[in-house]
Amino acid sequence: MRSTSALRPACGPTAMRYVTELPMSGFARWAENSRWLPALLAGTFAVWLHHHFVPLGASLDLNAVIAVLLIMTLLFTQTFARFGTALQGALGAAARVLVLVL
Repeated sequence: MRSTSALRPACGPTAMRYVTELPMSGFARWAENSRWLPALLAGTFAVWLHHHFVPLGASLDLNAVIAVLLIMTLLFTQTFARFGTALQGALGAAARVLVLVL
């Protein structure tokens, strides 16, 4: 039986370095750098918004606002790689604000 220390994830400043240095190839690389997949996802959310407002006659709610913000973010960042980078920056800034508030 393995010891529990072998099952613990790596911690510290060098742990993220190893994760980001993994080579990416094939479908994963294409999916992360493709401009078609975020556009397709944004189009799907736009169809859902049309269905939400026109046939259902629903009002503006939190789900619709989040969908609009996600559509704008996906269209402005253009790839999932840029989306991830923007999200990391936003989470870092938000964490500092939350620490100050709490």
